[in-house]
Amino acid sequence: MGTTDPVMEGWARLGIQAKDTVIAIRQSLTWLLQDSPEARRAYHDVISRSVEEIPDATLPSALKAALTDLDPIQLITHLRRLLEAGIPWMSERGIRRVALLAAPRPQFGTVRPLGSASLDGDIYWRLYLAVLGHPARISPEEVIPLIPKLPLPIVDDLVDIGVLGQDDGPWTYRKDTYESAYLRARLVPESITRADAEHISWAENVARHAFLDGDAVTGDDLLEILAALYAGANVDHFALRAMLPPLQRQLINDVMDGMSVGKWPEHVASDRKLWRLLDAQWARSMQEHDENRGAKTSRGSRLINATDGEFNAWRAFCATYRSILDGHIDRAVRQAESLEKADVHSDDLKAEINNMLAYLAQRPDQWKDEDLEKAETLLDRVRHLHPAVEDNLDIVHNRKLISVNNRTSWENPYFVLGLPHGDPDWNARWRDLSTDHRDDIEKLAALNDAWHRLTEAEKFGMPFFALPLDPAILEFPEGRSPALIPPLQPLPRRTETGVEDLQFLKSLAAPDLLVDFDTPGKGSN
Repeated sequence: MGTTDPVMEGWARLGIQAKDTVIAIRQSLTWLLQDSPEARRAYHDVISRSVEEIPDATLPSALKAALTDLDPIQLITHLRRLLEAGIPWMSERGIRRVALLAAPRPQFGTVRPLGSASLDGDIYWRLYLAVLGHPARISPEEVIPLIPKLPLPIVDDLVDIGVLGQDDGPWTYRKDTYESAYLRARLVPESITRADAEHISWAENVARHAFLDGDAVTGDDLLEILAALYAGANVDHFALRAMLPPLQRQLINDVMDGMSVGKWPEHVASDRKLWRLLDAQWARSMQEHDENRGAKTSRGSRLINATDGEFNAWRAFCATYRSILDGHIDRAVRQAESLEKADVHSDDLKAEINNMLAYLAQRPDQWKDEDLEKAETLLDRVRHLHPAVEDNLDIVHNRKLISVNNRTSWENPYFVLGLPHGDPDWNARWRDLSTDHRDDIEKLAALNDAWHRLTEAEKFGMPFFALPLDPAILEFPEGRSPALIPPLQPLPRRTETGVEDLQFLKSLAAPDLLVDFDTPGKGSN
């Protein structure tokens, strides 16, 4: 009868039979004691005796306590060593989880698919699995509190796998302005301002903003061609159309097809940020026509049909105003006739047109006197659209109270001098015009009358009929139309998930491994 080994019997009582396994476990325990941060703890003596003498029955509990005191990465390392040595105190699920955390970067598809038990765990474990590509279930509500401390590549991973979207606003949880703008560019690119785009060096969007702001564009062939259209250039329309998606291609077709007749569909004519382009290309079209056909058939000298859409109504309004300043009142009246029939939808232009028609209604001619009733009606219809209408309406009311013979000239004296309403340089202008027209008695009389009225107005505060209500109406709207350019696509991902990023997740997930330690029997895989 052979003698028994009390040491091996002690290990056998702990479920370990093979001598080589005992040797391997003892070596792993020695390494653990070297890394243990608290050598004086009670578990130190239990583990030390197990290395040198008969193992204590409390070794599994002492080992778990020692593992708990390790930093997360050390915990993974020592658990891997202990499992490779052969300790039996870990569930099958725990063994799988340690293997996944110990591997440098275990991609989904390179390891056996995990069962439902392995996919379960705390948020850090499930987050680690999800980033690796495993179908672990995580919700935005669980992840959002973690966003401030997660590496940016991990946040990118969560965006890519659909855990975080624009409704979750992950950018609001990043203090770094670059990272915040970067995440917005990925999820809500339309929210990125020009300054944001410059901050994150998003060249495509910087060029886009430059185009929309009306600035010079460089580095983007499509936007450069479109900007050239706004400058009146004759571009290769076939090449341009080939660069555009269907919706924008159709818009360019609609724009260019209207040049020959000066009329566009409503969706083109009502887009005010297209007006500069329409005006430039229409002017080029008319110039080419006149050069080819001769001055006798000049399109540029024709009146504008204000009934052909919002843009034409605006151009007719501007042309009428220029005729008034130039002293061509008859032409202004003829041009204004189509304005009376224009179907204008925007309130500001509608108010301006009615205001201009009311001004011209006060002009007497050889067939009729001033039509102050018409002027009142026109102004009354738009008095709610602009506060200055009320002042002009008061001028018309007061004029009605004065007998015809006692009324001053119906014209705004600034316009007689060829100046915008309220121009402070009227006196100098009067002197220049008086010199230029000193031999024209009729013209000189009109200039002197305007001077006297302006002089009295300065003394007594007499108002004159204001036109336009807002001078900005005479200018092209700033910028260029976004309808011309393809929709802005989200910024492509710029980060890569590296080993250090996964290491960060491992450090968060590692403590949950001890849930599966010291569990008798086998867990599900």
